[in-house]
This record gives sequence, structure tokens and C-alpha cells, in this order.
Amino acid sequence: KLWIMPCKIARVISNLLHNAIRYSPVSGTIELIVEENKQKHHVQFIVRDEGEGIAYSDQLRIFERFFRTDPSRTSQSGGSGLGLAIAQSLIEMHKGEIGVRDRSDAKQGSEFWFTLPVTSAKK
Repeated sequence: KLWIMPCKIARVISNLLHNAIRYSPVSGTIELIVEENKQKHHVQFIVRDEGEGIAYSDQLRIFERFFRTDPSRTSQSGGSGLGLAIAQSLIEMHKGEIGVRDRSDAKQGSEFWFTLPVTSAKK
């Protein structure tokens, strides 16, 4: 079973999708992937975009409050710099993990992912 507060997880997914849309080219593709990993006892959600990607040094700080990869884009893209920090706290509240990595399929862009633990159904 997956025990979640649906409104909180919906907010995380919304934040990740909103960022993917904001930073992807108009003709880019954005994917939302949900996978169950029974061996690791979790469900993984992945939001994959075709944006510019995120430098590794920025990936290490991307979930900090008010951190911006390019502060000069703030007026263009809007946002407060809190969305990813909020997403991280909501996922941690669910005993999950969240992160970012380069796309795994060799295309340009990023993958934001989070996992939520799955528990055995008790009878």
C-alpha cells in the first residue's frame, strides 16, 4: 500500500511539472513517469524535461530555499525560489526522497524524481 496525503503529493507533482514547462522550449516534450520498484519497496515518480539541463554544482543546491540557477532569469520566469524546497519538505514528510539528475536517455534536459515508500498490506 502507498500511504500519502494526496493534496501534498499533487502539489509536488504540480511544482515539478510547472518548472519543467517553464524551463523547456515551446516545442519540447515533458514526461511524467510513475514506476513501482517492488525490490526497493517504493514508487518512483519522474518528471523529465528537454530544457537546458542543470549544472552539477547547481544540482547540489537546487532544493535550497530561494536558490536560483540563474538569478538573472527571475524576472522572466517568475517564481519565488521556494517550489523545490517545499516539494522536498513534503516528500520528506512522507518518508520519501527527492532529487534531480541529468536525463538518463542522453537527451538534453533534467529528470526530477521522488520516491515514496510502499508498505505491505496487512490483513
